[in-house]
Amino acid sequence: EYLQEIDQPTSSAFGFRDLTTIEGKIYGSENVWIIGIDENGEVIDSIHGIHNPNRALAYDPDRDWIWIGNDRADIVAINRAGEEQVRFEQDYHVFALGYNPADPDDKPLYLFHWDDGGGLANAVVSKMDVETGEIVQETLIAQDDPNNIILGAEVVSDLEGVDGYWVAPVLIMNSAENLGYLHLHKVETAVPMLRGIPMHGTIQVDDSDNPLLHLNSEGVTAGNYRGTIDVQYNGVDSPMSRNFVLRVVSVSTESESPKLPQKFTMSDPYPNPFNSTIQVNYSVPNPAEVKVKIYNLQGQLLYNASHDVNAGNHNFVWHANTNKGAEVASGIYLLQVSSADFISTGKIVLIR
Repeated sequence: EYLQEIDQPTSSAFGFRDLTTIEGKIYGSENVWIIGIDENGEVIDSIHGIHNPNRALAYDPDRDWIWIGNDRADIVAINRAGEEQVRFEQDYHVFALGYNPADPDDKPLYLFHWDDGGGLANAVVSKMDVETGEIVQETLIAQDDPNNIILGAEVVSDLEGVDGYWVAPVLIMNSAENLGYLHLHKVETAVPMLRGIPMHGTIQVDDSDNPLLHLNSEGVTAGNYRGTIDVQYNGVDSPMSRNFVLRVVSVSTESESPKLPQKFTMSDPYPNPFNSTIQVNYSVPNPAEVKVKIYNLQGQLLYNASHDVNAGNHNFVWHANTNKGAEVASGIYLLQVSSADFISTGKIVLIR
């Protein structure tokens, strides 16, 4: 279903070379700049990339990084301030990137590159370990028509019509017909059963932290599921493994619906003090726009987010950074959560 057309706010003749999304906003790569736009095409952010052009983009929600590629150049990760975080060498003709946080092989960065033996009509999807840079070739996307040229690709979940799977939309241009096509390729099932908050972090010697583990059984058939949680760290006995059993039970649809909250309530931020991330749980009785703001003690606004939510229970996680992605220093901050008829402000303490 066609929704709308958005003008590209670009200055080059080529325009955006690849797209990704960050917190519901579109980011496109043009030459050395990565441009964020809203649903009206207005520029809301600009990030100076590493390559020129930044041909391939993928957002990493686990680390809040942007991965960048350009043909045979290194695969580089930057934060939202444009600062390089890590770099891996590779030797493929990379034209697009995708990020699958649920990858079963723990290689979530997908590299779409042209097949050296098949020209521009065939592409290979490879997977990279973002900790080591190891790359494993996975799947060949072959085209029967030699006039088809693969231009771009992405990895997404929750696409209407293919619910329950991660899929790779592939943009194809037929040079003979001068027409573009969008092909969908199923990657794997999407069952995000376990997620940690945070997924990565730093703990000082003789210090401790309390990361949150969320188990999600949505879309999972009733039964017992066994799994292993591996925690990797730079100690001599790493990794540390713990087994767990998740029992999923079916719930009758004829039972009484869960009661909705009667008023806006908010829990105390947790953990507080915190090291890298802090979570706030809140409940709203009706659909509402919930705003979250973070101030320093001088009254400067450091972080501002707005969420349109339905009636029910929700949560918000702050990664101790500004809207530009820069990390904030240790100290005391003011956290404000508000809606049309509710406002709450409290102190939170960041200790790095």
